[in-house]
Amino acid sequence: DLIDLWAAVRGVSIAEAMTEAKAHLGIRDDMPKQPEKSYRRPTKPQCHTPKAGVREWLTSRGLTERTIEAFKIGEQVRDSKTFAVFPYLREGELVNAKYRDIADKRGMRQEAGAEPCLFGWHLIDPKTRSIAITEGEIDAMTLHQAGIQALSVNAGAGNHQWIESDWERLDRFSEIFVCFDDDEAGKKGAKEVIQRLGVDRCKLVKFGAKDANQWLQDGADGEDFHAALKQARPVDPDELVSIADFFGQVKAMLYPAASDEPIP
Repeated sequence: DLIDLWAAVRGVSIAEAMTEAKAHLGIRDDMPKQPEKSYRRPTKPQCHTPKAGVREWLTSRGLTERTIEAFKIGEQVRDSKTFAVFPYLREGELVNAKYRDIADKRGMRQEAGAEPCLFGWHLIDPKTRSIAITEGEIDAMTLHQAGIQALSVNAGAGNHQWIESDWERLDRFSEIFVCFDDDEAGKKGAKEVIQRLGVDRCKLVKFGAKDANQWLQDGADGEDFHAALKQARPVDPDELVSIADFFGQVKAMLYPAASDEPIP
């Protein structure tokens, strides 16, 4: 579209093209500025390139070594426990880091005082207009491996602080695929995210399993994931109903003799 053309001609990112186009048209963003919050940038985690523990854990979940390296996953051994380190990189800067005990999902923590943001920004094409958002880092890695641009939330389905932090960066996407887990918490969180990011540009994705990575482990391939995104649909408001729900009554009103349905 014209935004893509502007970005191509001027050699800028989609976000920059949108800003320049607004200035050219005299459009101002009049949303009130919120006081900027202060966050602490973490130091580089004490970890090393994944070896037996983390590497075997991730590859057993269907991820390739190329994917592990692309996301710069690290390995940390602390108190006789092995942790996978997920670095949150954005614009060349370490914004946050998440640590996951590979033997116990409950053993999970993030850097104290770090900015809540999405995982995987360093791999997103600056000219892409579509993005998938998952509930977990490994799910985002799974979609990336399938050739789908993907990010992950940092604190599960119920915490949406990342929206405030990454709002302006998400503004350039005209299509957002929400890929949360197929459970009660995931469905609730997906609906909340769609309402906040905009029902006009969000679509809800359903995989053939609880989440993207589980589907990969069950045997899904790249074609399956791309098909799931093609089948994604917007979330209609509760007040919106199908015309099919009224077809019988309308038919009865227009052709009383051809229908046995009572006219209300």
